[in-house]
Amino acid sequence: NTTSEMKINNSTYSAEYGRSSGSIVNVRTRSGTNKFHGEVFDYLRNNSFDTRNFFNLKGTAQYALKRNNFGASAGGPIWRDRTFFFGSYEGLRQHQGLPLAATVLLPADRANVTDPVSKALLAYIPVGVPNNATSNIVSGTVNGPVQTDQGTMDVLQNFGPGDILHGFYAIQKDIRTEPNLQGNSVVGFGDHRQASRQILTLNETHIFSARLVNEARLGFNRIAIQFVPNNAIDPATLGFNNYPAGVAAGGGLPQTTISGYSLNIGGPTGFPQGRYDTMGVASDTVSYTLGKNQIKFGGEFRRFLNANFGNDPGTLSFVATPTLVIGGVTQPARTALQNFQLGQAVGFSITPNSVTDRDYSNSFAAFAVDNIRLTPSFTLEAGFRFEWNGPTNVGGGKA
Repeated sequence: NTTSEMKINNSTYSAEYGRSSGSIVNVRTRSGTNKFHGEVFDYLRNNSFDTRNFFNLKGTAQYALKRNNFGASAGGPIWRDRTFFFGSYEGLRQHQGLPLAATVLLPADRANVTDPVSKALLAYIPVGVPNNATSNIVSGTVNGPVQTDQGTMDVLQNFGPGDILHGFYAIQKDIRTEPNLQGNSVVGFGDHRQASRQILTLNETHIFSARLVNEARLGFNRIAIQFVPNNAIDPATLGFNNYPAGVAAGGGLPQTTISGYSLNIGGPTGFPQGRYDTMGVASDTVSYTLGKNQIKFGGEFRRFLNANFGNDPGTLSFVATPTLVIGGVTQPARTALQNFQLGQAVGFSITPNSVTDRDYSNSFAAFAVDNIRLTPSFTLEAGFRFEWNGPTNVGGGKA
């Protein structure tokens, strides 16, 4: 409800636009008028209105879904004929049942676990159907909540017939939970993420004459997002003692799999991590009309800052092994389950250090375009664009 016009250029576009070989999207936001206007909306979707999911077979409980999208907007004059505002708010609340299914250890298999670390991991592996020694399938659903709040504010100031200042600001905050990220197949893992996105633009349009118009613009946008494991237990408390110092803290269990079982616990790999992107833009465009020529030229300067951090709990895998002779001693062939019971992991990988980086880069672009109306139905466009993208400057420090 904040968009008044949208234009997509998906073919060969003017030299005024650059930086991308794909489409260019221009969005015009709504501004207030001399009359007050507003609206309120609410969109509700849940199981009462939904048909059954194709993969949600009859005879099983329907996956839960409650989605509520709501908001309001209002606009009008602050100073009649001079200053106008338009603001909006939109919220999303969603609770959705996500299916999980895992092949787990039978009670007899659990009883034969002798390794202390593997015994500790059993606390995170569900038991099959109670009192049924032949069933090792555990399935169900887990909630994946989403909460989003977004607000915008548009202010337009008319200083006179030839001078207009326009400002727009938008902020979005959301919190999401992904309980089955990277294939996690039991409850208690995956991640939750908190994000904030902001954009600010200031645009000043000055009409010098009927032929000459100048438009100056400042822009800013920022993305900040963190990914945090749902289970951030310190592996050392379970007997994992071979982690590099500082890596495991807050990272949770290694992402663990047993070959032959659709079982995936721990992780997610590469988490916790975070990303922070900040962009600043300054640009100016001059439009001049001369006879049949509509000339436009200008340029822009951008500065981009990126900061990241990341840890890694690692990955741990148990697979079947053939008969091996190690140091003159014959090791019998073992199944993946037997290796888990004995605590003989076959594969382990980890990023041995916490990773942080801070990078920035600058870029500059200039263009000139001439649209020549040769006839009322035929226009020739000639343009030139120059772009300079500076090298990425890598710096240390915390994200």
